[in-house]
Amino acid sequence: MDEWQIKIDNVFKELKDFQNETVDFAYEKLKANGRYLVADEVGLGKTKIAKGIIAKAMQEYIDQQRETPYRIFYICSNQALAAQNLRDLNIFKNDRF
Repeated sequence: MDEWQIKIDNVFKELKDFQNETVDFAYEKLKANGRYLVADEVGLGKTKIAKGIIAKAMQEYIDQQRETPYRIFYICSNQALAAQNLRDLNIFKNDRF
């Protein structure tokens, strides 16, 4: 198992069952419609769910052996929140986006 696969697998190990279910559901809707909004109460893990969706997309990207760049666009309300969440969303931890 390569280093990227281990990091992707670790993302899913961090999620609770309901978060994993939301990742699966949201990812399928995202693929079908090109967009999907996850909205729930504060503290239920929207950022973790987003991280799971990124990991799921990255897994598919690796499985299909694509060579084009993989881009993720993240939009939020302010720069401080963006900086905090970028650290949380980076599934590769020590690597730069």
